Amino acid sequence: MPLDPILYPPPQVRPGDWLDDELLGRVQVGGYHDGPIPWPYRRRTGAHSLILTPALVRAVRTETAGDVQEAFGVSEGTVWGWRKALGVTRDNNPATKAAYAATRNIPPEAAARGRQHALSPEARQKALESIKAGWQDRQPHPETITWTAKMDALLGTLPDEQAAQALGVSKTKVAQRRRLLGKPAWREGHTVTWTPEMETRLGTAFDGVLATEWGISRSAVTLRRQALGIAPLSRP
Repeated sequence: MPLDPILYPPPQVRPGDWLDDELLGRVQVGGYHDGPIPWPYRRRTGAHSLILTPALVRAVRTETAGDVQEAFGVSEGTVWGWRKALGVTRDNNPATKAAYAATRNIPPEAAARGRQHALSPEARQKALESIKAGWQDRQPHPETITWTAKMDALLGTLPDEQAAQALGVSKTKVAQRRRLLGKPAWREGHTVTWTPEMETRLGTAFDGVLATEWGISRSAVTLRRQALGIAPLSRP
């Protein structure tokens, strides 16, 4: 059944803004994809690639593949690629599990009406107007932080939230600066043990995909790959 845009509100951003992608890290917004639920895509040449923000990740992890495909206007292959990268299966996705557990008793006519409404120009225009209204309420960006060597040295040595409190800046600013410097996030008692099998896979897939598969930070994968002199996987 069509997903409710209220449950998955699009991020209120403009082209040129930056967002965190679950698999790729910090990416720049290129615009909004023209789907039933308009969603920001990252700036790149070629086909639009939606940004995997927390709301979209939640949809992939809790909704059926077909519902996600229709709601966000993406291909079946794209949705299944997300599910694979995020470790989503039939058993850990509640909507998919329910769909396989019992036959949906939804009259075909009602399902058709719901899909038609979600794809209607009126519903799409309403969602776009909501986004534009949110733009008008946005607060101006704070002044740029002047980072010192002492501040940079603190990053990654304790949780971002604690570093933010110590430095008097936001947690988001700390995380952005730490990623820019290529420093992995602080994780108590966590040390990555690199095996030959893991090292042979570096550069054969995107760092974010490998990090998700291994349960470590993307920065840790990137730093290890760079230390071994392995080039990143190039995009087609």
